[in-house]
Amino acid sequence: MNKNPAQIIAALKDRGCQIDEAMPRFLNDTTFYVTLLAQVPAEPAFEELGKQLKANDLKGAFESAHTLKGMLGNMGLTPLFDLACAIVEPLRIGKRDNVDSNYAKLMAKKDELIALLR
Repeated sequence: MNKNPAQIIAALKDRGCQIDEAMPRFLNDTTFYVTLLAQVPAEPAFEELGKQLKANDLKGAFESAHTLKGMLGNMGLTPLFDLACAIVEPLRIGKRDNVDSNYAKLMAKKDELIALLR
């Protein structure tokens, strides 16, 4: 990671993330936050969700999406959190309405996060 924590935090805020609201959960320690943030893209639930959607395992997909929703919300990663919510809600009632397109958007946002962290 070539950027300092302040640069990363500023870039996240510019992208609509609610970092100020999230920081108390991380003891207002930007270095600690960014250390945990660097682990977000490696969360297995991203890939599991894709596999479960491909297998039409809606219950499993709901669980993975719900895991992502919680993690992304806690981190204040609002653009990703909003997409996770858009995936969770239809799956909650056993539907796939826009789930696949929102999953593709979620993965694109994850890629943007990876690029931001470099």
